[in-house]
Amino acid sequence: MKNAPKISIIMATYNRAHFIVETLESIKIQSYLDWECLIIDDGGTDNTKEVLESILQSESRFSYQSRPDTYKKGLPGCRNFGLDLAKGDFIIFFDDDDIMHPDNLKIGLELLETKNLDFCHYKMLSFEVEKPIIQNTPINIVQLITSDDIEKVVTQEIGLASCTVLWKKVCFGKIRFNETLLYAEEWECYSRIIAENFKGLVISNFLYYNRKHPHSN
Repeated sequence: MKNAPKISIIMATYNRAHFIVETLESIKIQSYLDWECLIIDDGGTDNTKEVLESILQSESRFSYQSRPDTYKKGLPGCRNFGLDLAKGDFIIFFDDDDIMHPDNLKIGLELLETKNLDFCHYKMLSFEVEKPIIQNTPINIVQLITSDDIEKVVTQEIGLASCTVLWKKVCFGKIRFNETLLYAEEWECYSRIIAENFKGLVISNFLYYNRKHPHSN
């Protein structure tokens, strides 16, 4: 029987056939190998499933699911479905048109395990046409985050973007995304997690690259 992966990557997708392959390739070349990637289709109408067929056949760590009607349409519903499927002890959310630093999982996991913390927040760099130059820089811890910092999180003085945090799965033991929200669902969810006294850290390293285009959410 196959052991459960250490990290579960949850990716909601909707009509991103033209971007998603490049996104998955950035996950496939992660230096840390023990992961699964759950691709949750939110009812798209393009050829995403067909585009993914060869990748799904050649790489068993990727799986493709359609969001069932028991979860509300939208990012929160897809992510909640992914959380209920996830086998890993750690969770990371990822968008279907962005790029991951090759050491994203390795760096986040090492920090959480050595510091005995619950989540790691890193920086995001946006790009449009030209892909960013991926750099390797020494790990720089900026600050710790505890429930004492909840006001800074709520006011976004500390900004936790949806895909720039690696979490221990236990953070979502009692918490799920609010599926009625159309905006800032991650900010609302993450605020509740920190209010439950889960502790994390912020590093200044760029480990996530956010693609900007006319059809970005």
